[in-house]
Amino acid sequence: MTLVNFVRQSETNASRAEFASRMLPRLQQDRLAFKKISRATETILPLNYGIRSPSQVTKRLRYASFVSNKHRIVYVETPKNACTPLKWILARIHDRDVPLVHYPLETSLEMCIHYRDHHPLPALTDFSESEVRKILKHYRLVCVVRNPFTRLVSAWANKIRLREPGYGEICRAIAQHAQLASGSEITFKNFAYWVVETNDSKTCNEHWRPQTNLLYPDVMGYTDALRVESLTSDLKKLFHAIPTLQGYCAASVLPNIYCNKSIPLNYQNLYDKELAIRVREFYASDFEAYGYDKSSWEELADKSKPSYEETESAALSVIRQRNTLIEHLGATAEKRLNSMSEELLRAQWHSQQLEKQLAAMSEELLRAQRHSQHREKQLAAIHSSTVWWLTAPLRLFGDKLGWASR
Repeated sequence: MTLVNFVRQSETNASRAEFASRMLPRLQQDRLAFKKISRATETILPLNYGIRSPSQVTKRLRYASFVSNKHRIVYVETPKNACTPLKWILARIHDRDVPLVHYPLETSLEMCIHYRDHHPLPALTDFSESEVRKILKHYRLVCVVRNPFTRLVSAWANKIRLREPGYGEICRAIAQHAQLASGSEITFKNFAYWVVETNDSKTCNEHWRPQTNLLYPDVMGYTDALRVESLTSDLKKLFHAIPTLQGYCAASVLPNIYCNKSIPLNYQNLYDKELAIRVREFYASDFEAYGYDKSSWEELADKSKPSYEETESAALSVIRQRNTLIEHLGATAEKRLNSMSEELLRAQWHSQQLEKQLAAMSEELLRAQRHSQHREKQLAAIHSSTVWWLTAPLRLFGDKLGWASR
């Protein structure tokens, strides 16, 4: 069994165990969260939208924006651009303790940081219109960008190559598009051609949607666009420029909190000229907006192959994350089982009490039935007696006398 297949099997087993026991309450929570988001998106943010859809931009910022009043920062996330560690950093620099919990279909506990009901910082849409105007005027607007060539590879490696839970339908669509036999591996080229030939760049999955259609730089006007390729040094410069963050060391914070990394890849055969042209066309707005070299795909082929030690270390890290998740799910399942056992005992005791009450009521009913039967026998005996027949004329006379008196 390969490392990739082992990781797939580990995450699938963990996901299935949790999915069965926690999907219903999580769906209920998600429904409430969705209602809250829907209410928030009814108010359009005061921005210069230009050709953009105000409702679409506001909806995106409801999830993707994180406002720090303490450090006067607005961070807007982009999937596959180090957004997981950056969200954890935001929580850390606010001294906020974020408990590790599991959400359905996530393959590590650290991914809980992506859920708005769990992250401690508010979104732009949580503020009034006047507050938003002040924030946009006086705060630093921060985003993180990445070379579109490597970002697309990262999306494939993390979501498709490992077949993350929730991506089964997409994997089947890619296999059908590439006319792959059942069970065949989906290569990067299979994935990339499926993206550029079938996906809408404005609405496709956020993990490979063009960054300009997630960050809306023409609307937001970012003051700081950090780069994944130089993230540590860029964070260091940002921290140095903000007085309240000068006590934090970006070089030490980032490695300690880095998570959701992909297993190292051999880039040498991922791109060719034809595919690079198609990818450049699909991500043309990203190359133009962020100044990445359109021929940088050639440099990927020159990257040295990852060593066995690097691959093993990354694979072990992923497996340990899955094992931690499995351990968490096991402990959670045990707690739920103990709770259900206690509930069952209480239900059994209540059932016994009801059975006792039912038995007492049944005995009372039998006594009432016996009493009724006894009275009926007495009445039948009276009706069949000689005295009853002899006194019949008197009763008839009495009845008539009663009518006459009326």
